Amino acid sequence: MKFYNVRYGFYILALLITVLLIFIPLMGDYSVNAFVSKTFISVPIVLIIGGKILAILEKRREKRNVVKDVSINIGLTIALVLFIIN
Repeated sequence: MKFYNVRYGFYILALLITVLLIFIPLMGDYSVNAFVSKTFISVPIVLIIGGKILAILEKRREKRNVVKDVSINIGLTIALVLFIIN
């Protein structure tokens, strides 16, 4: 199975969820509590992290440089943890 298709599927799904999160408050007067808000915002970030993990696995199999993807993953994970804690 190619990780390429799954990886870009994660990215597209994260983009769709992000767009949905933008348009739901614009379409109606909805107010949600902080837990639901943080959960909905965290899901696209987790999907992007998952896509980057698949990119790392694919690049390691091809013996290519993975430093950029690892650093992006570390940065996104730190941002996600700080967002959830705050």
